[in-house]
Amino acid sequence: MALLNDCKYGISVHGSELRLSLIKSGTHPDARGDEGRHLFTYCLLPHACGFSVPAVVRPAYELNVPVTVCAAGEQAADVPGLLSLDSDNVIVESVKWAEDGAGLIVRLYEAGKTGGKVGLTFGVPVAAVFETNMLEEDPRELELRESSVELMMRAFEIKTLLCRIP
Repeated sequence: MALLNDCKYGISVHGSELRLSLIKSGTHPDARGDEGRHLFTYCLLPHACGFSVPAVVRPAYELNVPVTVCAAGEQAADVPGLLSLDSDNVIVESVKWAEDGAGLIVRLYEAGKTGGKVGLTFGVPVAAVFETNMLEEDPRELELRESSVELMMRAFEIKTLLCRIP
């Protein structure tokens, strides 16, 4: 059983009792800091296996970052997925335009404490892929084969990829 929440302060287990701190507010410097309306999201997630990225981390992430949907016009065409991974233990944290405006940044991390090879396949045209630091500096080109790159990731490692688009 996992107790998921939207980034609140603490969870503890004592015997058969689960506890979740819903609010932790100081009274200094604002004595009224905990007054007003507070919204919380939490849920119990039963899962058959032990703690893992697919069983707990990914559902927790989905609770905290809900899918955003918007209606498309009747003439809209199907759009392929931007990218896919062949590893359950890696999560794409963000996708954004590169600071230089000449491509996309894909930031991903290994969430399962396992590391290993990860295949990333793009569903859109990509001309080149570079691994950079988090400041998008010091690019090192990766081998792009048939819209895919292969990465080696250490446990809990964060990678930043610069993807040049044609």
